[in-house]
Amino acid sequence: MNKILRSLPAKWRPKVTAIEEAKDLNTLSVEDLISSLKCHKIGLNEQEPVRNPTCKIVHEIVSLIESYVEWNVVQAW
Repeated sequence: MNKILRSLPAKWRPKVTAIEEAKDLNTLSVEDLISSLKCHKIGLNEQEPVRNPTCKIVHEIVSLIESYVEWNVVQAW
């Protein structure tokens, strides 16, 4: 979880800090983290144009995490 949170752009620092303070990163699931990041991303998209490079980077990170989670679910079956 720490690697994912550290990889986010500086603009996301307030959200990262909130997650670190409010949640136990040792027990936080990837799905919960993705959900939290998506909610924040939606809020950012309402404030700024969608073509912002920061949003693109975060979108790519979230997509990679989602792919990883889906792959693990498929492998579990």
